[in-house]
Amino acid sequence: MRLVPGSLLATIAGGTEIPVNSLHNQGVARLAPRLVAEGWAPDGTIEAVRVRDAVGFAYGVQWHPEYDWERDSISRGLLQDFGQAAVAWANRHRMPQAAE
Repeated sequence: MRLVPGSLLATIAGGTEIPVNSLHNQGVARLAPRLVAEGWAPDGTIEAVRVRDAVGFAYGVQWHPEYDWERDSISRGLLQDFGQAAVAWANRHRMPQAAE
């Protein structure tokens, strides 16, 4: 997959070309107004997007990083970034403990 230089995945990968396990028979035909393509398969299929001006982690991929996270550092890095964003969000929105 070809990546936009400086994008999240390019930063994780340390470059602008990565292999992915693209296992889908549908793809993005047109991007929604706030979606920005950041990765393309060799056939031009959009494989990675981000939400422009998102407040938090708003990234989408068409491949399956959960399949190879143990062996693939890029998939693992993407899932780790997502996990860190989820923890940060939870910490910012933590509800006060109820009194016992």
